[in-house]
Amino acid sequence: MAVRELTQKFTRNALRLAPSDRQRLSALLAESLVDRREVNAARLSLLGGAMEDLLGMSLRTPSRLSRLVYARYVFCYEAAREGFTQTEIGDYLGRDHSTVSYGIRRVQDALAMPQLYADTIELYNNFMQSI
Repeated sequence: MAVRELTQKFTRNALRLAPSDRQRLSALLAESLVDRREVNAARLSLLGGAMEDLLGMSLRTPSRLSRLVYARYVFCYEAAREGFTQTEIGDYLGRDHSTVSYGIRRVQDALAMPQLYADTIELYNNFMQSI
């Protein structure tokens, strides 16, 4: 099986696994001879899939519904914490890196002042419990 096929199969099937198993599989892929970009794409798909499962809709849609926008921001923040570059995150979402940067700052503001951003904090906490 080609590396690309393995990565796609991993991405499709990994969402069915427990979070600890997902982390172990990600680590195994990272240690193998697989191209780093393909590993990062698979890891971003896992993270994005967790948020999409929580929302029940895709993060990549052009919709500007506030709930979806804040979900994207939370995704950007967590993906950045996982070590992805803003360009990688933006490419995954089909957005510019400056949008990713703005989203990260919005979540940082929300975490600094939770009384003002209760909805964003609730979404963030739910997301963190789901991954």
